[in-house]
Amino acid sequence: MSTRPSSPQKSASAFTLVEMLAVIAIISLLSALSIIAFNNVTRSSELTAGARQMEATISLARIHALTMGRVVELRFYRSVRPEGDNVVSEVQAFSIANGTNQAVAIRPAQRFAESIAIFPQWSTLLGTPLIVDANRPGRSYWAVRIRPDARAELAPYPTNDTWYVSVAPMTSKTGVAPPANFAVVAIDPINSLAHVFQP
Repeated sequence: MSTRPSSPQKSASAFTLVEMLAVIAIISLLSALSIIAFNNVTRSSELTAGARQMEATISLARIHALTMGRVVELRFYRSVRPEGDNVVSEVQAFSIANGTNQAVAIRPAQRFAESIAIFPQWSTLLGTPLIVDANRPGRSYWAVRIRPDARAELAPYPTNDTWYVSVAPMTSKTGVAPPANFAVVAIDPINSLAHVFQP
């Protein structure tokens, strides 16, 4: 009579508590990294969109000045951050009637996304004194005018010929240098053409 060796009983495999906690920790870590990456991509796309929006507003002002034969004034409205720093989060173009100083809005004010703004300390276009808005008490702005021959003018004229505004995340710390992630919208003072540069 042949006897077969009995096969050992297989124990049921299961995760231990330590293994479960390790898996949950890894999933949590990957989720947190994904959220951070998604937020960075969102901020970067808002920054690019804000710079393109600024470029489009300048182009609209230029086209209006050329086609209507009128001076167009771009107004960069000042906002104050909780830290007390000045920023610009709203831009509007106005047509100036010939022979008068009456300003008529070409379109509603363009507001940037809440997470970005134009910073005056990194913008040569905003080096002129603030102008108090007579129609909006408590509001002041910096201005650049585009003439019917497409020339841009500031008063007083800056000493450099590079006119630009810097768009950066609202969380940026003000200082001498802009943050690592920013965009520049440059205006050629001779023909008012705008270009976006994003390092």
